[in-house]
Amino acid sequence: MEKLKGDRKKDMKCWEFFKCEETTCPVFKSKDRRCWLYSGTHCRGQIQGQFLEKMEICLDCAPFKSNIDTVSLRDTLDVINRQFKEYRNIVDEADKELRDISEELALGISEVFEALRKISSGENKVKLNEQSTIEIISKLKSLVNLTAKKIRESQKTMRFTQFALDHTADAAFWTTSDSRFIYVNEAACRSLGYSRKELLSMNVHDIDPKFRKTVWAEHWQDLKKRKSFTFESHHKAKDGRVFPVEVMVNFLKFEGKDYNCAFARDITKRKEIENALEKSEQTFRAISSAAVNAIIVMDNYGKISYWNPAAERIFGYTSEEAIGKELHLFIAPRKYRDAYKRGFGRFKHTGKGLAVGVTSEFKALRKDGTEFPIEVSTSSVRIGGKWHAVGIIRDITERKRAEEEVRKSHDILRALSTHITDIVEAERLKLSRELHDQVGQKLTALNINLEYLIKQLSNGSMNMVSRLNDSKGLVKEIMKLVRNVMADLRPRILDDYGLKAAIHWYSDQFSKSVNIPIVFKGDELMKPRLPLDIATNLFRIVQESLINIAKYSRANKVTITLTEVEGMIKLTITDDGIGFDPIIITHPKQRKGLGLIGMIERAEALGGKLYVKSSPGKGTQIIVELKR
Repeated sequence: MEKLKGDRKKDMKCWEFFKCEETTCPVFKSKDRRCWLYSGTHCRGQIQGQFLEKMEICLDCAPFKSNIDTVSLRDTLDVINRQFKEYRNIVDEADKELRDISEELALGISEVFEALRKISSGENKVKLNEQSTIEIISKLKSLVNLTAKKIRESQKTMRFTQFALDHTADAAFWTTSDSRFIYVNEAACRSLGYSRKELLSMNVHDIDPKFRKTVWAEHWQDLKKRKSFTFESHHKAKDGRVFPVEVMVNFLKFEGKDYNCAFARDITKRKEIENALEKSEQTFRAISSAAVNAIIVMDNYGKISYWNPAAERIFGYTSEEAIGKELHLFIAPRKYRDAYKRGFGRFKHTGKGLAVGVTSEFKALRKDGTEFPIEVSTSSVRIGGKWHAVGIIRDITERKRAEEEVRKSHDILRALSTHITDIVEAERLKLSRELHDQVGQKLTALNINLEYLIKQLSNGSMNMVSRLNDSKGLVKEIMKLVRNVMADLRPRILDDYGLKAAIHWYSDQFSKSVNIPIVFKGDELMKPRLPLDIATNLFRIVQESLINIAKYSRANKVTITLTEVEGMIKLTITDDGIGFDPIIITHPKQRKGLGLIGMIERAEALGGKLYVKSSPGKGTQIIVELKR
């Protein structure tokens, strides 16, 4: 510190002495010499709250001594006095709080140790009040409560485990390395017929003939090495009954000792089912081996999993060659493969598909590459949670050949029938014309001659005139009969005016002859006129229908309609008669069936279709549809 002399010492300012040069200092600005006593000064900020240090510094400070402010000093001492009193109160309160904390800490620790003692003695219902002003005591109590809770839960779990083990359906055995039982559950007692006390005095050799004493040591070493495994054996009950069991053994080490925890399940029923399944499989294989049709099974991956001998004969592949191959890539022509890929994805997940549950016809490939027709019946079955397809396949080559022969024969017969019909129609036309041109003309001439003779003999014998008149009547009847025969053979109106006029004329004549009202509704057909073969066959169908109605229907009314829309001819004949079962058409021995079959043949010969709608008591409707 700089040594001051004379008046300079008296007038020296604090800031001048320390040369702090803090121009922002309030003391420096105000030129107040009270220095650290003045709040907010630079020096005061450095030693704030350090009263003793300030006194030590300032009492030796020359400027302080020269400029001491007794008023401020007295105020300061008052503040110091108050602070000392407050400090004393704080110390007293701290001492009291410390005593309280010590008591609470001691009590809390005592509670914690007492609770731990109870827990260690097996009492698990301990629960402490965790509220405390001392955080560590709260945490200790919370930890004690958590420990007690965990022990309770563990004990509950152990009791539940023991209960479950005692009541499990499988027999449970705990054994030592010398094969003695140290624990058995109720299921073990039930299955073997021994009491728990009896079993605990026995060992494995007593209930399992497989584990004689000579092999037990080897089994135990195998168990220690493998730790856990399952095997099948037999247990012998108290009554001498021996039954199959599935045993799962587990090697455990507890508190330095070796144990075996074994679970045994009675598999008598399972063995019976397995034997039944084996017999069923043998039966299935025997049947499938003798089957004429191929039996193929496809797994969830689309691969063949079963291939019977008939499949070998039909396709030419052995079972070894076929199994494991993708079915459709193996025996299906290329044209089916895209459709198979689309359908198999759906089948794989749902067991459904367009070919499932139906019988379909496809082409297949033999080993030599030849393509042949097959008939496939497919069904789906779920095995192991996955869908498999079972297909029964028939080689229908011979059937197709026979069907083709039948079709050819049918075509030949149809052509022959059409030819015969054409010949008949031609003969009818020829006979009709001959009757008209020859018999009709001669009868007309004869009638004229008879008229002449009657006139000439008008004054002659009355007997002669009567006979001539009778002859004239006979000639008229013969001419009428000839006209009717000509109409039945081939109505000239059909050739001259067409189908509509012919049907209208014929239905009118027929209605008068059988006394059944016939209504004909015929639209004007498109031009040109229908071809002669179409017109003739439609007219004959109308003829045959009306004849059948007159013979069998007992109808009170008949309606005939003839329309043409966009080149499609539609002929409908409807009656309100007694009707019949259309199944009669399939029994050609019946006369009515023959007539309908002839009408169907006529329609099909024209490339059209004839439909029969009828039922007993509800009349009949015959519909013919064909194109020009």
